Amino acid sequence: MEIGEEVLIHERVKKEAVKHAVNFFDTYDIDFYLESNGGLFASKNFKKKIRFIIEKIIHENPEAREDIEKGIQPSQ
Repeated sequence: MEIGEEVLIHERVKKEAVKHAVNFFDTYDIDFYLESNGGLFASKNFKKKIRFIIEKIIHENPEAREDIEKGIQPSQ
């Protein structure tokens, strides 16, 4: 947990807890991403599902397109 540049709390999650969470999400077909100091790690279908949600929002609310596109990085 950080405020500005100051780290207030830094705790490591045990590897077994992460494995348990990932297995739970996979079992129930829940897409997710894990964030760590080393990067972001998304589930297999996370990107596809997020794109679907964004397209639905734009379809239902066309004026949101500009704001949404500001936050989307090009695919690599």
